[in-house]
Amino acid sequence: MKNKKLTYFVLFPAVIIIWGVVVYKIIAKDQHGAMKHSIPVPVSKEDKITGNKGYQLLINYPDPFIPGKKTVPAKKRENPIAGPKHHWPNIRFNGYVLNGNTTKAHVTIDGKNMILSVHEKFSDGCILTRITRDSIRIKYKNDIKWFRQQP
Repeated sequence: MKNKKLTYFVLFPAVIIIWGVVVYKIIAKDQHGAMKHSIPVPVSKEDKITGNKGYQLLINYPDPFIPGKKTVPAKKRENPIAGPKHHWPNIRFNGYVLNGNTTKAHVTIDGKNMILSVHEKFSDGCILTRITRDSIRIKYKNDIKWFRQQP
């Protein structure tokens, strides 16, 4: 009996009020929205944005989280990754062979088919350093490259 009184006197009026507000918003939007349509004004040539002006990010400002610490101007340095370029041999990873605990890679190097194991040297100082399911890692004159399996 107590639940029916709660339903009749509290929940039904709340539902009616909520749906009334929703319906009012929809009707009010339709009436006022139709009057808001206006003719667009053409933009003059002076108001148009003229391209990118080439802004540059300044990074020589003081650190806001460390009070009193002065920033040191950044030194211009060359790209450390771009070292001397080496002429890599033509390497193609064809797949791998699993024999018990040993994994070997089937590789084509400059047109010659070879089966190599990890840490094996070949072709002028190239060393096979890692074998995965879909790629191999080769080190050549302090430069490391990954070669993916070719279909």
